[in-house]
Amino acid sequence: VTGIRDSVAGHKVYLKIEAYNFAGHPADDVGGRGAHIEVSVSGEVDRDGQPTTVGISGVVLARTEDIYSKGCNGYCPANVYWAYYSSTQAGDFEVSVTMGPFNDHCVGSPGTVSVAAAEIDPQRVTVVRDGEANVLAGLSSTILISTYDRFGNQRKVGTKSDEHFKWSLKNSPESMNTIENQ
Repeated sequence: VTGIRDSVAGHKVYLKIEAYNFAGHPADDVGGRGAHIEVSVSGEVDRDGQPTTVGISGVVLARTEDIYSKGCNGYCPANVYWAYYSSTQAGDFEVSVTMGPFNDHCVGSPGTVSVAAAEIDPQRVTVVRDGEANVLAGLSSTILISTYDRFGNQRKVGTKSDEHFKWSLKNSPESMNTIENQ
């Protein structure tokens, strides 16, 4: 198995699976559909403060899919299969690719991957004020800005160099301040 790697929520991760029999010769199943291959992703994640076990089934692609010609430079041998998984949940997971009647792990499986939250969804940003509703001039107050992706995964600001927030207590652009890596 090749292709087990970290990803971003909502993105497909393609896996290339090469099947060989016990003698080391290319192996294929009847019809070449990879029916004897299973891809699964599992891990424990935090959902609303509760640890939850998440399981995601991968998809073994039919040989008619475009990835077979693109991923193999025009031609894929009968013992090569393509599969993918996609997680909408951010977290750390174990990816397993098993094959055969006894669900033996393929070489390179299982593997551990991290799925990062997708881009911030402005519709899911929350702002919480900490303290009094009114603040006197010269005194400080705190606001908490929590960011989430479109799947509800919390995103930490500053995990990408181009992410930052602008905020202002006045309505003029000259008074805008930038908070980075908070």
